[in-house]
Amino acid sequence: MIAIACIQIPQIIGMSYDQAALAAGDSRGFFVLSFVRATIQMTCLLIGATTAGLVGALVGLGVSALAVYPFVIWLARRHFVWDPVHDLVFAALGGTVGGLALWLNWTAMLGLF
Repeated sequence: MIAIACIQIPQIIGMSYDQAALAAGDSRGFFVLSFVRATIQMTCLLIGATTAGLVGALVGLGVSALAVYPFVIWLARRHFVWDPVHDLVFAALGGTVGGLALWLNWTAMLGLF
Protein backbone atom coordinates (compact mmCIF):
# COMPACT_ATOMS: atom_id res chain seq x y z
CA MET A 1 0.00 0.00 0.00
CA ILE A 2 2.88 2.33 0.77
CA ALA A 3 4.45 1.75 -2.63
CA ILE A 4 1.13 2.46 -4.35
CA ALA A 5 0.76 5.69 -2.39
CA CYS A 6 4.30 6.77 -3.28
CA ILE A 7 3.83 6.23 -7.00
CA GLN A 8 0.72 8.41 -6.90
CA ILE A 9 2.68 11.48 -5.75
CA PRO A 10 3.89 12.59 -9.23
CA GLN A 11 0.36 12.24 -10.62
CA ILE A 12 -1.16 14.34 -7.86
CA ILE A 13 1.17 17.30 -8.43
CA GLY A 14 -0.22 18.13 -11.88
CA MET A 15 -3.67 16.71 -11.32
CA SER A 16 -5.71 19.84 -12.05
CA TYR A 17 -3.85 21.09 -15.11
CA ASP A 18 -5.83 18.99 -17.57
CA GLN A 19 -9.07 20.22 -16.03
CA ALA A 20 -8.08 23.77 -16.93
CA ALA A 21 -8.14 22.75 -20.59
CA LEU A 22 -11.71 21.52 -20.22
CA ALA A 23 -12.70 24.69 -18.40
CA ALA A 24 -11.31 26.68 -21.33
CA GLY A 25 -13.26 24.55 -23.81
CA ASP A 26 -10.21 22.72 -25.16
CA SER A 27 -11.57 19.20 -25.25
CA ARG A 28 -9.16 18.29 -28.05
CA GLY A 29 -6.13 19.15 -25.92
CA PHE A 30 -7.64 17.20 -23.03
CA PHE A 31 -8.19 14.21 -25.33
CA VAL A 32 -4.62 14.35 -26.66
CA LEU A 33 -3.25 14.37 -23.11
CA SER A 34 -5.58 11.54 -22.06
CA PHE A 35 -4.54 9.46 -25.08
CA VAL A 36 -0.84 10.05 -24.47
CA ARG A 37 -1.26 9.31 -20.75
CA ALA A 38 -3.11 6.05 -21.43
CA THR A 39 -0.60 4.92 -24.05
CA ILE A 40 2.46 5.65 -21.93
CA GLN A 41 0.87 4.25 -18.79
CA MET A 42 -0.09 0.94 -20.41
CA THR A 43 3.28 0.61 -22.11
CA CYS A 44 5.22 1.20 -18.89
CA LEU A 45 2.87 -1.06 -16.92
CA LEU A 46 3.26 -3.94 -19.37
CA ILE A 47 7.04 -3.55 -19.62
CA GLY A 48 7.34 -3.41 -15.84
CA ALA A 49 5.02 -6.36 -15.26
CA THR A 50 6.74 -8.62 -17.80
CA THR A 51 10.17 -7.62 -16.53
CA ALA A 52 9.70 -7.78 -12.76
CA GLY A 53 6.17 -8.90 -11.91
CA LEU A 54 4.07 -6.92 -9.45
CA VAL A 55 6.91 -4.70 -8.28
CA GLY A 56 7.83 -3.95 -11.89
CA ALA A 57 4.23 -3.01 -12.65
CA LEU A 58 4.24 -0.57 -9.75
CA VAL A 59 7.54 0.91 -10.85
CA GLY A 60 6.19 1.13 -14.40
CA LEU A 61 3.24 3.17 -13.19
CA GLY A 62 5.60 5.53 -11.37
CA VAL A 63 7.82 5.89 -14.44
CA SER A 64 4.76 6.57 -16.60
CA ALA A 65 3.69 9.43 -14.33
CA LEU A 66 7.11 11.03 -14.79
CA ALA A 67 7.09 10.37 -18.54
CA VAL A 68 3.68 12.02 -18.98
CA TYR A 69 4.64 15.13 -17.01
CA PRO A 70 6.11 17.04 -20.04
CA PHE A 71 2.80 16.56 -21.87
CA VAL A 72 0.90 17.84 -18.84
CA ILE A 73 3.14 20.92 -18.81
CA TRP A 74 2.53 21.40 -22.54
CA LEU A 75 -1.22 21.52 -21.97
CA ALA A 76 -0.94 23.68 -18.85
CA ARG A 77 1.28 26.23 -20.60
CA ARG A 78 -1.16 26.39 -23.49
CA HIS A 79 -3.78 27.65 -21.05
CA PHE A 80 -1.44 29.72 -18.87
CA VAL A 81 -2.05 27.70 -15.71
CA TRP A 82 1.35 26.07 -15.17
CA ASP A 83 2.93 26.94 -11.82
CA PRO A 84 6.51 25.63 -11.80
CA VAL A 85 7.17 26.80 -8.23
CA HIS A 86 4.17 24.80 -6.98
CA ASP A 87 5.36 21.74 -8.87
CA LEU A 88 8.91 22.01 -7.60
CA VAL A 89 7.94 22.60 -3.95
CA PHE A 90 5.44 19.75 -3.85
CA ALA A 91 7.71 17.39 -5.80
CA ALA A 92 10.42 17.98 -3.18
CA LEU A 93 7.94 17.62 -0.32
CA GLY A 94 6.32 14.53 -1.84
CA GLY A 95 9.69 12.97 -2.60
CA THR A 96 10.86 13.56 0.95
CA VAL A 97 7.71 12.18 2.58
CA GLY A 98 7.54 9.27 0.13
CA GLY A 99 11.20 8.44 0.61
CA LEU A 100 10.77 8.55 4.39
CA ALA A 101 7.71 6.28 4.20
CA LEU A 102 9.59 3.78 2.04
CA TRP A 103 12.61 3.89 4.33
CA LEU A 104 10.55 3.37 7.49
CA ASN A 105 8.64 0.44 5.97
CA TRP A 106 11.41 -1.14 3.91
CA THR A 107 11.49 -4.42 5.85
CA ALA A 108 7.73 -4.86 5.45
CA MET A 109 8.01 -4.14 1.73
CA LEU A 110 10.73 -6.77 1.23
CA GLY A 111 7.91 -9.32 1.23
CA LEU A 112 6.92 -8.02 -2.23
CA PHE A 113 10.22 -9.10 -3.72
